[in-house]
Amino acid sequence: MTKQLFVRIGVLGCVHAMEIADGADFPSSAKVVCQTDRGLEIGEIVSAVQHPDHQPVGRVLRELTAKDESRLAILRVRRDSAMRSCRQEIKLSRSDSRLIDAEPLFDGNSLYFYFADQVPALGEPMRLRLSRAYRTRVEFRPIPRQQGSQEKAADSVRLSVASNGCGSPDRCAKCGAAEICGRRQRRYPDQQRK
Repeated sequence: MTKQLFVRIGVLGCVHAMEIADGADFPSSAKVVCQTDRGLEIGEIVSAVQHPDHQPVGRVLRELTAKDESRLAILRVRRDSAMRSCRQEIKLSRSDSRLIDAEPLFDGNSLYFYFADQVPALGEPMRLRLSRAYRTRVEFRPIPRQQGSQEKAADSVRLSVASNGCGSPDRCAKCGAAEICGRRQRRYPDQQRK
């Protein structure tokens, strides 16, 4: 039987159950490399799964090394460059879309752009230009604005989490939808509640 850990991954910081090999041991808060359906991602160990009845969404491969930290520094520069390029594309297309964040995956095969409320109307040509410029698969994801009540906020997280491929809030094993909303609100304070 494989063990499971709760791991925080992605820009939204969703917490998911992930498998680890028997005998593997990772301390809480350790930075790790994970294999998910999106590709290789960096995660942070939250805690051990006490009752492994959660469906794992990936596998913890190993703890981060010094070489991995160097790669992360390069990815941060790539993220900043991608943000500038995307903002320029938005400006040229005269779109009113607001870019919130960009997330290059650790394997370099995917680059995710997150927008407030909706992706740009002319998103496909823009996505193709960015994909060619960065020689990677580019995905646009909306992050719907919070709507005030806990239930509506949970619905908006459900939409955003399901659309970015990291599972539904029901599968966000450690935290509920409201906690994800709160974490997203702290990360993006310019998105005020209506």
